[in-house]
Amino acid sequence: KTAVGPPPEAPSELITTPISSSRVDLTWQDNSDNESGFRIERRTETGSYSQIGTVGAGVTSYSSSGLSASTTYYYRVRAYSAAGNSDYSDEASTTTLPPPPSAPVLKSPASRSTVSSLTPRLEWNASSVAVSYGLQISTNYRFTSLVIDETGITDLFYDVAPGTFNWNTTYYWRVNASNSFDSTSSWSSYRYFRMPAGS
Repeated sequence: KTAVGPPPEAPSELITTPISSSRVDLTWQDNSDNESGFRIERRTETGSYSQIGTVGAGVTSYSSSGLSASTTYYYRVRAYSAAGNSDYSDEASTTTLPPPPSAPVLKSPASRSTVSSLTPRLEWNASSVAVSYGLQISTNYRFTSLVIDETGITDLFYDVAPGTFNWNTTYYWRVNASNSFDSTSSWSSYRYFRMPAGS
C-alpha cells in the first residue's frame, strides 16, 4: 500500500480585519494543492488556542463572529489532509470595534399628538459616543413606505422641509445613532403624530 503523500504546505499571509463589535474576518494565502481544508483557531490575550471552525479545500476566508466588543483576538490557520496537518500560519491579531451607541430616546413631538404646522421640528436625546444619527419617517408603523430616510445628521433635531408632509395625515418616526467606527444602534421606539386638518 502506497503512502498517502506529504501533508499540505502551511498557509501564509493571514490577515485579520475587524468588521464590527462582534465580528472579525480572516483571509490567507493557500500554498498547497493537496489539502482537504483548513482549520481555524482562536485565542484571547490570556487564553489558549482552540479550534473554532473549518473550511473546505481552496477556501481562503472565514468570518469569526459572536465576539466581545473592544477585545483583542489572536488567530492562526493550518491546512489538513489525510496525510496530516500542515504547520500553522503566522499568528495574526486584531481588536474588535467598540459597541454601537445606545438607541436614542425620542423627545418631541409627543406621540399621538397633532402638530401645528406642515414643517414640524423633530427632536431626540443624545446617545453616548454617537457622532451622527439616522432618521426615518413613514406613513405606517412598519416603515415600509418611507417619506424621509436620512443619515449623517449631526444635530439632535430635524426640520421637515416644506412640501414633504400632507394635511390630515399620520406619520411615524424613529431614530438611530452611529459612532465614529460606523457602528449603528438599533432603532429607537417609534412615535407617531398627526398633521393638522388643513384650511
